[in-house]
Amino acid sequence: MLSAAARDEQHKAMNPRINLCTALRQGSIYAKSFFHQVNALTEKNYQIGVVVVVVDGDTLSDAALVASQSDSRVRFIFEGQRGAPTHFMHERSVAWARTGNLALEQSEKTPSEFTLWIESDLSFPCDLIELLMEPKQDIVAPLIMLGGNFYDTWGFRDLSGRRITCLAGLQALAKGPGPLTELSSVGSCLLFRSSLLTEGVRMPSGYEDGLLVGFCLAARTNGARVFCRHDVTIVHPTSLWAAQVYRVTSCRTGGPHDWKEIAPADGAIVAGPYFDFVIPEAVRLQAAAGLAQNMASSVAFATNTQHEIAILLGNGQDLPPPPDGFGAATTPQAMPAAPAKESLPRSAWWRNLLSR
Repeated sequence: MLSAAARDEQHKAMNPRINLCTALRQGSIYAKSFFHQVNALTEKNYQIGVVVVVVDGDTLSDAALVASQSDSRVRFIFEGQRGAPTHFMHERSVAWARTGNLALEQSEKTPSEFTLWIESDLSFPCDLIELLMEPKQDIVAPLIMLGGNFYDTWGFRDLSGRRITCLAGLQALAKGPGPLTELSSVGSCLLFRSSLLTEGVRMPSGYEDGLLVGFCLAARTNGARVFCRHDVTIVHPTSLWAAQVYRVTSCRTGGPHDWKEIAPADGAIVAGPYFDFVIPEAVRLQAAAGLAQNMASSVAFATNTQHEIAILLGNGQDLPPPPDGFGAATTPQAMPAAPAKESLPRSAWWRNLLSR
């Protein structure tokens, strides 16, 4: 006859508890959709424990979030008011890591066998969790798609640490066991055994190898294995992704009163208003304008409500003014002494999504 402790362990194995963790901005257009999807999860062969949601601010002001409080499983964690704007991806990664770890640490307070981290703007099927609960595996993620293209080219990396830039690249990797492909890291959505949290695994800050990438790498250091289940797909909505990117519509070089425009009329697309993406585009534009031998020493940028960027190039603090309709310029930064890594090619597949 099984002891009471053995029966409890058997029940957990047959019907494990899953905690969910995410982060939401109050006023997000996908907040209602996220909670609808959570409520639609099948709970087949598992039960949902708590749903931990980190939100900005100190109180709930979003109607969809207020309504979700009727679900006793939902726990809101307030991260306080937003700080000063971040203009480097490393700065942003520090904030992201803090947000993610607030959710994970709150989730750890409610015992569970598994934890699902999922970005709140993703669209996922009702059977997502049951499909990701691969027996005896530590971390399992689905495919993340954007339109007809593989989405998370930053988080998904092969066993050598190389980023997987397209679906064909992922499909070419060795498969097994079963529908799994072993990777060094994944991103956006992953189901992991909650004991990793008690082992101290968290999201480190750092743009290159932090956040969910760093979480996976730390878990692997502890002996865990990371897999993508390549027959399970969730989707990043195209319109929500398009709202995250910016178009460079102006690049002025010179001084406050004597400058010229060197940006082409169509404007390149960059992944956001950060120097990490602005500086490579500034280098490219100067080279295209024949200024490669006379590069500006300083760069700043300004943005507007249409998700456009104006790049300002000059020397020291002497930079052109932003175009009409743009906000104040950022603090100038030094341009690289050597050419920066070239930005993504203008023919990249995701450029075409903006015209849909």
